[in-house]
Order: sequence, then C-alpha cells, then structure tokens
Amino acid sequence: MSADNQSLCELANHLHLTILTYRRAEVDTNWRGEVCGAPFSYLYYVVGGSAVIETNEGVLPLSAGNWYLLPSGCSFRYRCDRRLDHVYFHLTLSGVEQLDLLSQCTHPLKLSFEGIPDLVFDCLQGKGDVLSALSIKNFVSRVLLSGLSEHTVTLHPRTLSPVILAAVEYINSNLTAKLKTTEVADHCFVSKSTLTKHFQKELSVSVQQYLYDSLLSEASRILLKENLSMLALSERLGFSDQFYFARRFKAKYGVSPSKYKKIFS
Repeated sequence: MSADNQSLCELANHLHLTILTYRRAEVDTNWRGEVCGAPFSYLYYVVGGSAVIETNEGVLPLSAGNWYLLPSGCSFRYRCDRRLDHVYFHLTLSGVEQLDLLSQCTHPLKLSFEGIPDLVFDCLQGKGDVLSALSIKNFVSRVLLSGLSEHTVTLHPRTLSPVILAAVEYINSNLTAKLKTTEVADHCFVSKSTLTKHFQKELSVSVQQYLYDSLLSEASRILLKENLSMLALSERLGFSDQFYFARRFKAKYGVSPSKYKKIFS
C-alpha cells in the first residue's frame, strides 16, 4: 500500500517561520507603552517577575514560568510595575502571500507549554552554528504548535491567483517606496485596473497599501537589527523624505521609529 499528500507537501514548503529577534532581557517600570497593529508576533517566556498586557478585550497578566503569544496585527498596551525577566522571540509565520498567518489569531494567548529548556539559554550565549539554529527553530515551532492546538486556533492558507503570486513576489523582491502599481502590473502582464481588482478581491487591500505595509514591516525589522539613522533608513526603503517615513511609521505602529527601537531592541 502506498499513499501521498502532495498538496500538504506544497503547503509545508510555502510555510516560513522567521525568527527576527531572539533575546533575554530584564526590564523595570520604564517598560510601558502601546503597540498598534503589531508588525510581527511576540513569543514571551517569563523567567521572573511580572507584567501586564491590556487589550480592548481585557487584561492578561504575565507571570513567571509561563509562555505567551501576542500575534501580529493585534494592538495592546503593556506595563511592568516592578521588574520582568523574560526571553522573547519576534517572529513571523508566512504563507505563499508573505503575510503573517498568525494575524488570524486575534488576541494575546497564554500557552500551557511547560517550562523552558536549557537549550534556549545556552544558545543565547553560544555561536551561530547550524545545529543550534535548527534546534531553536524546532523548539519555537513546537511551542507555537502546542499553543495554537491548545486554543483551537485554525490558520487558513489563502489560495491566490497566479497574478497575485507574481505581484507579491515582485513587490517583495523590489521593495521600495518608489515602486509604482503600473510597474508591478507590467511585470505581471496585466493592466493596472486588473491588478488592482485582484488585490482588492484576494487580499482586501490596494497594491500601494500592500507595498507600504511591507515597507513598514521591513523598517521595523531593520530597526531591531541595525543601527541606522532615520535618514539612512528612509533612503534605503526609497522614501524621499525621512519625516514622511516617520509619520507613516507612527500612523501604523503608534510610536515613532526611534521610540520603537528603544522599546523593542
């Protein structure tokens, strides 16, 4: 007897768990603020101390010995009344359209995954070798899978047309604020109006909105990894005006790029 599931293989090969940041930090009462439409998901393990996450749906206390998932796209307020020692991962789980699938989880979750292995602390101090990287990625996958199963969260991959797939790939390979919808349409061999209709129907956003969401998400990642001036960052992403870039960033995430870097670095 033989069997296969090619569609599952194709879906698995299009799933990408990306770990943007992996750190341990201890914070105090200065750790407070608000995140509007998180650009990626936050996975926390509280080593010691406590903090509070607040959303419009209620309050989620963060306490020692527990894991928490704050999915991308959600808005929340956070504060620490004394001290918080925690390990955290900033991550995305993207599908073929390169949008974070975890955004389908609409509110923060407390996970019942038990404890944290020495591996996580050891790898924070160790070298960036392949086996350590695979071990951490595997561990994060297990925590996510356990938490999503526990809360019966179902993530639905999107079935996208060849036009959208080509457009998304082109945008993310040529990510700049100077990119025009006409250029993307020409690459996909369709008219500008046809491409616009596909985006609205399949992704519920305009081409330019998808572009700017991708640009600002990329900006949030760069801020956490590199020490660039706002001028250098805005120029890298193709913005002609650093102040316009800063306004767009604050409108999306609720804080300025410099404050964002200070909070999450």
